[in-house]
Amino acid sequence: MASLRTQHTSKSGVTPPPLKMPRGQIFSRKMRQSVPYKHLGERDLMCLLELDPAIRSYRPRPETVPLRVGAEVKKHTFAMRVATSQGTAMVDIIYRDPNDELIEAARALCHGRGQHYAAIPITQVADSDAFRPPIPI
Repeated sequence: MASLRTQHTSKSGVTPPPLKMPRGQIFSRKMRQSVPYKHLGERDLMCLLELDPAIRSYRPRPETVPLRVGAEVKKHTFAMRVATSQGTAMVDIIYRDPNDELIEAARALCHGRGQHYAAIPITQVADSDAFRPPIPI
């Protein structure tokens, strides 16, 4: 079976790395700049945050932190930092089966920092008709 990822060699003989995920950017009126996204779920969430008057600003993939999950320490990158007049929240988008230990470790880290935390299933982001960010601020 042929791979879906193909590599093309440019005229200079350099082979670029294969594309891993869709990447792009949207222009944010709230941020007054173009904001990059790595995953389509991030893009969809950013579009919805643009429409929510309670959201002052947001930043995708704001930081990577070490989290203890079971016996391991794993690097974790939050999907978004969201700010309102009430404070900030770190947000993760859950694409597959949730890793409850990872979610609890992220929640504990945020709580220790005085931040809120929300883990949002991608199915909830995709259902934009009923979407209201479950950001507990």
